[in-house]
Amino acid sequence: MTTAPEAAPVLRWPGGKRAVIKQLLTGLPEFDAYYEPFVGGGALFFALYNAGLLKGREVFLSDLNGEVIDLYRALRDDFDDLLRGYDLLVATYTRMNPADREAYYYALRDGDVAPLPRIRRAARTLFLNAAGFNGLYRVNSNGKFNVPFGDGNVARLKSESALVAAARALQGVKLRQCSFVHVTPTRHALVYADPPFADVPGKKSFRAYTAEGFSDEQQAGLADWCARASSRHGAHVMASNTDCKLIRALYPSTFMATGHWYIERVKVKRSINRDGKGRGGVGEVIIRAWR
Repeated sequence: MTTAPEAAPVLRWPGGKRAVIKQLLTGLPEFDAYYEPFVGGGALFFALYNAGLLKGREVFLSDLNGEVIDLYRALRDDFDDLLRGYDLLVATYTRMNPADREAYYYALRDGDVAPLPRIRRAARTLFLNAAGFNGLYRVNSNGKFNVPFGDGNVARLKSESALVAAARALQGVKLRQCSFVHVTPTRHALVYADPPFADVPGKKSFRAYTAEGFSDEQQAGLADWCARASSRHGAHVMASNTDCKLIRALYPSTFMATGHWYIERVKVKRSINRDGKGRGGVGEVIIRAWR
């Protein structure tokens, strides 16, 4: 592997945390291990790695989305094969007439992935996410990736050096496809939960990262899980979500009779909407079990 830049997310992810990394990194307690049960694009994981805060610590990254975990496993364990598969897709795409790129994207997106080897599926995930519309990652009710074509800008495709950096960061990391309910953090671990965000009544939402979606009942289950991880298991818990009535009710100032949630309100600019006028500041909260 050649010299690489700092590690950064290789997946463009709606609601990614690069815009609030400084806030997430501020005031972190000492911790012995790191758990991220909704890893998605992994912005905080990569930031912690770059800062040297994961050195000598066990790292557990999980997600219910199997395509995401398969991609990270390929980066960790089969980098050369993944790179060859990805480079083939990119080379085909960049050499063709720009007018033909949209048809190529849809043929790849809508083709049957079941017969494909795991490495080829991972390369496909990486390519489609880079070439799709505006950083979306969305699946339909059958769990099939259904993001429309983007603008054809080849500059969005990931470079080899970026993939090398991500692969290095993932060495030794434990990866698991599972729901958060199957994750049990250890004492003094740092836990960061960044689920599909809660809906705000009257506003368009986006939480189709998996076929199952993420309901208000699951938001409540996650809040209970976070409280148990902090009060019962002794982990340092941090979470992100929408700044709305539901979330403020689920994370009250006192929880489990023995602990307190501390909530920081942040304004984040998001750019998912096709119409630039529909993009703007979004109210979010960072919830911590420490001040």
